[in-house]
Amino acid sequence: MVLGRKRGQRDTPVVKKAPKGLFPVPPAQYGADYQRHLLDQYKLYVEMANAVSVRRTSANNYLLTINGFLVTLYGLAACKGVATATGVFLALAPVAVAIGLAVWLTVLSISGYVSLASILSAIIVPVVVLIVQGPGPVFALASAVALFVLFAHRANIKRLLRGEEHRFRRKTEPTR
Repeated sequence: MVLGRKRGQRDTPVVKKAPKGLFPVPPAQYGADYQRHLLDQYKLYVEMANAVSVRRTSANNYLLTINGFLVTLYGLAACKGVATATGVFLALAPVAVAIGLAVWLTVLSISGYVSLASILSAIIVPVVVLIVQGPGPVFALASAVALFVLFAHRANIKRLLRGEEHRFRRKTEPTR
């Protein structure tokens, strides 16, 4: 329903029936262009829905990218950088990850230092990538990650040199 005013009367509202359908007149009264205009209006609706869908997809991709970056950044900031990098390099260089994991487990079992195992495995991964895949973008990324791991573990390196780094040891059962 549409509210309006009668001509000549300023304060008397009049209720008119709203037209049904897409156009204010029935198809028979509209004329020969009714179907063409109806199709044009439909095309406009589809185009606008498509534009909204494209904008939503673009916004979703942006938000997923930002979320992925923040999760990775949080992982790196929370000293989980080696684990985060392992997930990345598992897809890019699985052989290097396997050898790096073997180095990590060996160093951890011998020394008991998680930080030393992480540092050495981070250093070995670019070397293995260079041997297996040769120089390229994966080697550059592996080298950058190794440098970042060294930078992020600088406090651990100082504690290792002073002999103050905490060891990872399994708790033994007390004897009864």
